[in-house]
Amino acid sequence: NHRQKGMGTELVKRSLPYFFKTLELQTLYCEPYALNPAPNSTLKKVGFEFEKQYITIPGSSNFEQEVKRWRMSRERFDGVYKV
Repeated sequence: NHRQKGMGTELVKRSLPYFFKTLELQTLYCEPYALNPAPNSTLKKVGFEFEKQYITIPGSSNFEQEVKRWRMSRERFDGVYKV
């Protein structure tokens, strides 16, 4: 009942200020599985920029897979969210 209601998008939007203001990060990367449309769509909606798609093994418990790298810089965050 809770799927496709925009909760993931809202969570990411509300998390971004924490990463950039509290943790003082300058760049945030996210690399979801390329064939999973939900996280890729969410990242695009909230203002991340697509960088590239490539094959990797993300971690020791993962299989080789295509991922999409999305990037949000502090400057882009400030512009998109008018901080």
